[in-house]
Amino acid sequence: MLTHRGGQPYPDDAYAAAVERLVVLLDGFTLTVEQVAVYLALNPSVHAEVLLQAFEAEGLTKTDSLVAADPRIHGEMLHRERLFDIVLGQMLKSLDALPLARATLDHAAWLAPDHVPWTWLEKLAREAQPEGFVHDAWQPDPWQQAQARLGATQLLSDVAPGVARMHRLVGDHLRRRAASFGETGAQIRVESFAGTTAFALEREYHGAPTQWQSEHTALRELAQHWALSKRADPRAGIVAGIVASIELEEGSFARAGTLSEFALACHEAVAAKADQNAVNALAASLQRRAQFLDRRGQDGDAKRALGFYERSLEISETLLAANPGSAQVARNLCGTLQRLADYLTKRGQGGDAERAQGYYERSLQGSEALCAANPASAQAAREVTVSLNKLARFLAERGQSGDAERALGLYERSLKVSEALNSANPSSAQATGDVSFSLSGLAYFLTRRGIGVDAERALGLYERSLVIRETLLAANPGSAQAARDVVRSLAGLANFLAQRGQGGDAERALGFFERGLEVSETVQAANPGFAQAARDVFVSLSNLAIFLARRGQGGDSERASCCFERALEITKSLLAANPGSAQAGRDESVGLNNLTGFLAQRGQGGDVKRAGFLRAQLGGPGVAADR
Repeated sequence: MLTHRGGQPYPDDAYAAAVERLVVLLDGFTLTVEQVAVYLALNPSVHAEVLLQAFEAEGLTKTDSLVAADPRIHGEMLHRERLFDIVLGQMLKSLDALPLARATLDHAAWLAPDHVPWTWLEKLAREAQPEGFVHDAWQPDPWQQAQARLGATQLLSDVAPGVARMHRLVGDHLRRRAASFGETGAQIRVESFAGTTAFALEREYHGAPTQWQSEHTALRELAQHWALSKRADPRAGIVAGIVASIELEEGSFARAGTLSEFALACHEAVAAKADQNAVNALAASLQRRAQFLDRRGQDGDAKRALGFYERSLEISETLLAANPGSAQVARNLCGTLQRLADYLTKRGQGGDAERAQGYYERSLQGSEALCAANPASAQAAREVTVSLNKLARFLAERGQSGDAERALGLYERSLKVSEALNSANPSSAQATGDVSFSLSGLAYFLTRRGIGVDAERALGLYERSLVIRETLLAANPGSAQAARDVVRSLAGLANFLAQRGQGGDAERALGFFERGLEVSETVQAANPGFAQAARDVFVSLSNLAIFLARRGQGGDSERASCCFERALEITKSLLAANPGSAQAGRDESVGLNNLTGFLAQRGQGGDVKRAGFLRAQLGGPGVAADR
């Protein structure tokens, strides 16, 4: 703890709080803490909070400049001749005999200080100094020597298997030294390596999340480090944006929000240069930020999300007009069209359905053209299945003349393509998940149509989909998206069984409803304050309550009542947090109607009166499963 000389008390609470923050910022490095303590003691007119702000704005290397600002510090320090820069210089000089260790340290300085992967350092060092790894068989391994030397000097300290830590002061001083030479090779190599790894993560993570977990963690820590450093650079923005998308799907909404905002700021800062890659990256960042806002669901988020989606679409269309032969630009445009259509479909205001259909149709046409131009591409084929499913779902929900027949054809085609892709790559979790998505969509459609053999086929499809999604969740238990997929399959299967009503169906349906609620509540508990997770609980509660109310066995009435009440409370909270959300308004209407109908039918003491009170508020449709 920093103290005044003689143990004098701090001037005020803000001073004391700033002192504590300084100790944390300096990471307990004794020599530097002493410098700061002496400086504050000798200069009572300087408030600790002001000094803290200077360090946060200018970096920790400012500590050594305190001596220049007040030469008295040198004489007052107990550890004279040991200013950090001098000490570090001596430690670095000791590495002259082992250049590979020094090169490794220089690269480590550009990574997240608390998460420095040794595998990354080895790859970077090999690129920078391939000759340093050459040795005769009888000689010790140079890489192991470098690791040992850095560990012995404590310039890098192991904190977990395969992961080291660099003191923040060491990193700040090394970067300051390197900055005098401009952008260094170490910095360029680290950022290029991070970008390449991020693109690979984006392609491969969903196919093998466990195998890519260490890379995901390293990129996440680096992106968060850049965001905290407020380093608005397009290379940092690309990494942060990709990580943000994965964090959003995994249910880490707070991190997704921070990183999507940082990525957008990075690309906004350079988009004015009109470079195609920069503008394309900006369009992608706008989509990611819109997705986050749409999922968060706070007041004003819906309007901002729409603005970001529409701006992204405008940029993508302009880019494609200028680069009609660019597959990447065309692919980005298809994704933008889908996401904007999804948003409009969910919003459901006047004219939204017509716009959404137009975007879905254009997305399908675009993805089919890309697939035709590159028939060997699994990714291009996958994008066709996504477009098919989205348009099919839209048509099935709309239900106008001819929609059902066309939706069925689209669903069947999507399942055929996804199964072919999965057969070609059976180890891919993404390909397997795509099959489950197609199965679930077709099953939902057949259940709604309910014609003879359609119903039995739907049961088989639901069961296959659930098995796949349960397996994917077991392989990646921390994934919020995998959990949501399981909840959807459970709800679809439960509703099917409840509707069919054959021997044993009711008991199976109840088990599926209860498990769906349990999973959705687990996701919400891990992500408090986020609308999508809360809404999933609302849907699960409503489905369970409706089932119990219809079954009407002993105790079902009370359980149903509790579930309906909880569901309504959730919708009220969501609408209060985001009063401009049409989705939240519709959900509250559903919750009110569900509870009103239940109370009116039950007719116990006070039920009719309360039902009348609720009926005077809002009305709307019932809950649909697997939404």
